[in-house]
Amino acid sequence: YDNEYWTRAQIGEISDEEFWRLTLQQFDIFDDQGVDKFKAKLFKGERARLRVGMVNLVKQMKQHYIVALLSNADSLFRKLLKTKFHADRLFHHVIISAEVGIAKPDPKIFQMACRIIGEKEAECIFIDDSITNIQSAKSIGIHSLQFTTTTSLKKDLRRLGISV
Repeated sequence: YDNEYWTRAQIGEISDEEFWRLTLQQFDIFDDQGVDKFKAKLFKGERARLRVGMVNLVKQMKQHYIVALLSNADSLFRKLLKTKFHADRLFHHVIISAEVGIAKPDPKIFQMACRIIGEKEAECIFIDDSITNIQSAKSIGIHSLQFTTTTSLKKDLRRLGISV
């Protein structure tokens, strides 16, 4: 995923299908069957799953706070969120970079997210595992926490006055 095509896919400039077609042409794979075969090998054994502790934390927080998911993802992510993970209802808002045309760490996506949820930057908390994204959100006044484990995240939230 570390190529210009993924960058373009996650801001909606090209489709998921176009991303795979262009990426795999670099490996002399030009037909749909070859793309499907490559993806099957690439994702074989991958077990994408949600962290139970995080799901429970999100459910708990949703009872008292507006909870949004901000994801750098392609145009297929919303469907996967609903059909594969059954997690679309965990959040009040789901903001996907390919749908809005901006991706993290661009500060504009954080500003947009604040507008969508109806809160000022200083009233929001952003949680992410990427220090680059954390620094970008902090640069516009959003409280930002780096996720490492659910336990440490709960401690960090408590320090901000969030009861979890």
